[in-house]
Amino acid sequence: MTDASESLAPDLLALVEEEEALLAKTLAALKAARRRASGGAAVPRLSEELSLLKEEAATANAADLPHLFNQIDLVSAVVDRAAVDTSIEPQSPYFAHLRLDGATGPRDFLLGRGTFADSDANVRVMDWRKAPLARVFYEYEEGDEYEETFGGRTSMGTVLIRRLVVIERGVLNGIRRGRLSLERGADGRWFDASARPGGTLGGGAGTAVRSVSLGQRFDVTSQLDKEQYAAMTVAFDQPLLVLGSAGSGKTTVALHRLGMLAARELAQTARNRLQVVVPEEGLARLSRRLLAPLGLEKVPVKTLSSWARDTARKVFQEKDLEPYEDAPPLVTRLKRHPALGAQLKKHPRLGAGTAAMGVLRRRLAELFTDRPFLESVVAASGGDLPTTAIEETVTHTLLQLGSKGDLSGYDTEATTTIDGKSIDEGTPEALAGTIDVEDLPILLALMAEHRPLNTETIAHLVLDEAEDFSVFELFVLGELLAKEKSCSVAGDEMQQTTSSFPGWASVLKTLGVPGAEQVRLKVSYRCPKPIAELARHVLGSQAANVESSSGGRESVPVGFHHFPNVDQTALFLRDALQSLIDHEPRASIAVIASSSDAADAFYAGLSGLRGVRRVVEGQYTFEPGVDVTDADEVKGLEWDYVILPDVTARAYPDDTEARRRLHVGVTRAAHQLWVLSYGVRSRLVPKPGCPAETAGWRAGGPPPRARGGRGAPGAGRAAPPPPPPPPRGRRGAPAAGGGGGRGAGGPGGPGARAPRAPGARPPAGGPACAGGPGRPGAAPPGPAAPRAPAPGAAAGGAGRPPPPGPARGGGAGAPGPAPGAGRGGAGSRPPAPPGARPPPGAGRGGGAGGRGGGGGGAAPPPRPRPPPPGPPPAPGPPGRPPPGPRPPPGPAAPPPRPRRPRGAPAGGRGRPPRRGPAPAAPPGPLPTPRGHARRAVPVAANPRVSGDALRAMNFDAPTLSRLR
Repeated sequence: MTDASESLAPDLLALVEEEEALLAKTLAALKAARRRASGGAAVPRLSEELSLLKEEAATANAADLPHLFNQIDLVSAVVDRAAVDTSIEPQSPYFAHLRLDGATGPRDFLLGRGTFADSDANVRVMDWRKAPLARVFYEYEEGDEYEETFGGRTSMGTVLIRRLVVIERGVLNGIRRGRLSLERGADGRWFDASARPGGTLGGGAGTAVRSVSLGQRFDVTSQLDKEQYAAMTVAFDQPLLVLGSAGSGKTTVALHRLGMLAARELAQTARNRLQVVVPEEGLARLSRRLLAPLGLEKVPVKTLSSWARDTARKVFQEKDLEPYEDAPPLVTRLKRHPALGAQLKKHPRLGAGTAAMGVLRRRLAELFTDRPFLESVVAASGGDLPTTAIEETVTHTLLQLGSKGDLSGYDTEATTTIDGKSIDEGTPEALAGTIDVEDLPILLALMAEHRPLNTETIAHLVLDEAEDFSVFELFVLGELLAKEKSCSVAGDEMQQTTSSFPGWASVLKTLGVPGAEQVRLKVSYRCPKPIAELARHVLGSQAANVESSSGGRESVPVGFHHFPNVDQTALFLRDALQSLIDHEPRASIAVIASSSDAADAFYAGLSGLRGVRRVVEGQYTFEPGVDVTDADEVKGLEWDYVILPDVTARAYPDDTEARRRLHVGVTRAAHQLWVLSYGVRSRLVPKPGCPAETAGWRAGGPPPRARGGRGAPGAGRAAPPPPPPPPRGRRGAPAAGGGGGRGAGGPGGPGARAPRAPGARPPAGGPACAGGPGRPGAAPPGPAAPRAPAPGAAAGGAGRPPPPGPARGGGAGAPGPAPGAGRGGAGSRPPAPPGARPPPGAGRGGGAGGRGGGGGGAAPPPRPRPPPPGPPPAPGPPGRPPPGPRPPPGPAAPPPRPRRPRGAPAGGRGRPPRRGPAPAAPPGPLPTPRGHARRAVPVAANPRVSGDALRAMNFDAPTLSRLR
């Protein structure tokens, strides 16, 4: 228990002490079990005995079988209980605490990722995925009475304790009980995080967003600001480009301009030729809801896929056309990239002379199987497309050009699977004869270059989230516009996720409206200031190219929560959503995962919660509850609460595409945002302790050990650390000095922070990590001046002659100003004639050099050897001392050990020595003899095996003592 809970109330302090005591007891039981498992050959002997018993039972008489089966049962029980579940991690053995008061009295159960039991220590860890008792934790709250059936027996009782805990590196860092959230700060002190703003979810239902955003019948004109109203009143024959950040009202302006034009300018016949096109089905559903109060419920709102399919059916007279919509991602990226359009322009006759879809398709397929052509597309993309897209496109196209097998003579039932699907579904043969939905705009564009498209024109076109439209889609839509070229284009370049964005000037030119009037909305009505600030942080350098929005309202801070693994994250998410649903049943909530597969996994963890929906293909209901979806399905939408459950380095790496995808997810929140992460946190969000992170569970545990930096030669400065252990050489006998520094051969001095208590923050304004020798530095003129060695630091030996140019590697190094802070200068051996041994003491430099500094003692005197024949080695170039008298050695080093233990610092430019008191290592497994069981639990924990039974099995006394 730390002394850091002074600010907690006595009851909360007692809660922390109770959980820390339980963790200590569990870790001790795990450690003892591993010690027993590594202490002898009991488990291998039991396994051998079990094999012999089974062999004997196979040929034994029937009268002997009951006795043999009893023996097999006993030994099997011992073997099964003689190993700790390998999924139990001492660093984080469990993540939930459940105490039940049943027929046998109060008992504690811990939920983790494996199973472990020690009845003597009263420790029970259950696998939350397998243990039936885990159902009580998920379906009951603290104080509830439960009644469940386990293994045919009814169990009843009361839930006394139900808590989530965060354990990292064997340290308890967080406790959550209902809406109470306790955290350990960076200084080791506990505090009540739920009392801080943003510590809990709540307060946004019905107040977070303007009601117009959900399509209710309100006087929306009264809610529009001056800039929005001015954009709506642009003349009918003037194309309009509406730009703005997330939540600035781009969609509202574009749709309400459509309503105003329909009421003022357009005749009834023209009103039948209005059209709205958006990238995804979710935004299409929202647009329909927004149009209904304006009397435009009959205006078609289409996604890009449905628009391409319907237009191709009309133009090519293909009524039964059903394009393939699951092309590989790389193939889709290539077919939507502007570089493909530029390369197709070099084939101007590609669409000439025919209007037949089959002919155009074959011509296009020839290019998609032409590797040199595809290589030119990849080269023109400027690095946006990887070279692997070439082979994937070729393979995919060849499969589509194949022909399906003739099954006309077979019965229909014989060609249909049990689940009603075709027998070739999910196989490569399923692609035969298909055409990708991404091919349709390309074919339409090839045809439109040579002849008018045979379909009706559009009186007014609304394009929302236009940054995700490809050049082919824009070109065809521009060809379909009436002669007035009336259109409203809305978008945000920072939210493009599916295609490479060529810029707004190129978009307008491709659409055929280069002179469109441009309006940028500067006020964001959706995202509060804390969320808007995080959104700009996520964009990084890209945010500098975009004018920041203003007018964001104040709200609770963004909540950041980090966990060791995904299981704890899923459990925390379930608990937080259950509490939020109970307190705000009318709130709109979104769990936005990084991918569809991740959304499926988190949805499975939320099974049983009321109001939770897994949304696929944009099938949003816009009703209160929880929508579980992914980042590719949320463009243009918003919720009161948004939780991003997997902001990890793998899901969101540090690249442009990931930044924009995460930016889209962040800006969906209208009231409160939580960012959850596990494992390795994404670098796109602020680090713990940064100003943008003001609430949430941080990654706990002891702080990282300080490491020395690099500085100017001879500029070593450090707080005096304890003397490091004498280093060892990398080859042969230990050499004098502490590993060769990289610098100008002068005295170095990478230091370290002053020692402090584990878990404490460094003092404000304290000394930075001291610098060491620069790399590379100019060689000083002449040999280095000798200096008296500081205690525990010896000067290095002669170095290897450097190549021409600046010196690299210490010459006769000397310690830095602080004791033990010098970076030794001993480098490699000097040149010697062939067959000759190097001079004594000229081995590779000491082992404790490197960033942490610190020299070692002198080597023991070598045995005398006859001098090698021939002339002595030539002295090194200027800047390095010639072989000769060396500085006086320091204290003698101990004799070398035969092997360097795993994890020990290497020689030469090796790892730094520890500075200050070494942090306590977390409890872990003890060394285990090869061939022995690695983990074990007490046999006494198995109620089926008694001491009499063990003695009856004729084990010797040492084995019996180990089993007990």
